[in-house]
Amino acid sequence: ELGLTESFNQGILQAHKEGVLQSACLRTNGSAFDNAVNQVIPECPELGIGLHLNLVEGFGDAKYIPNHSSLYDISGKYKNSFAKLLTRCYMDDQILLNEIKQDYRLQIEKALAAGIKLDHINSHQHSHIIPKIFRIVCELAHEYNIPYVRLPKEIHYCCGHLSQYTSTWYYLNLVKFMMVNMFSKKNKATAIDIGVKTNDYFLGVTYTGHMNVSSVEKGLAKLSRLNPEVVEVLLHPCRFIPGKQDTYITPEVRAYVRDGGRKTELSTLLDNRLTEIISHNGWTLTNFRKIS
Repeated sequence: ELGLTESFNQGILQAHKEGVLQSACLRTNGSAFDNAVNQVIPECPELGIGLHLNLVEGFGDAKYIPNHSSLYDISGKYKNSFAKLLTRCYMDDQILLNEIKQDYRLQIEKALAAGIKLDHINSHQHSHIIPKIFRIVCELAHEYNIPYVRLPKEIHYCCGHLSQYTSTWYYLNLVKFMMVNMFSKKNKATAIDIGVKTNDYFLGVTYTGHMNVSSVEKGLAKLSRLNPEVVEVLLHPCRFIPGKQDTYITPEVRAYVRDGGRKTELSTLLDNRLTEIISHNGWTLTNFRKIS
């Protein structure tokens, strides 16, 4: 999440320059947005840049908050969880959907105004997979000539020790896995209808927070049998710098940055074994900018 914190910015910078990272997504409401735009992105001319749309965490970019906003509380903070967005979209809340489109437009235009050439769109907590929201995202991608929208369609595969299959995190991720796949067929049809491209498959839902060389290797091995053209693999590399004062938009972001999983994901992207796995199985490293 480029722009979320300086620790994330540094992790992405290192993973791209020294590892296999080909693409990153930018958060406009992160505390390190300016750092990302002015110091990190100029250092990485070959890095593909997408937009990480957000409706569920921190404060939005809107300067004016309407009374009784569907998106924000009175302070300008996002007030809906993923579950609440899903419920309200299912109820066809047009006021909410109109606010979402306006808010997404602000995020896109903030990135473009900073001189960023966007090659894809995704979202925090995969909130854009909700079909009515996915349609909004595709419409905006088409309008702003952003060629790809992430389709987090994942196949199920097993990786790791048997003990993990009784872990809470695994069952929570399975719920996400079932949800993203439940919506994928409809969302793919929406993208085709509007004229926006998507990746074919995705890795990073079932093992969110537990991505490592083994989980990437097992996932790619299973996908190889399907012969897809474009597979997006998601990791969250973060380089926490002791003694450096970082800024966090929420306490949850602080805990996420300092979680050991972020260090593991950075080391995964720097691991020479991953390069060998990718090459040996006939995969080509690329990003949405290059293939579009």
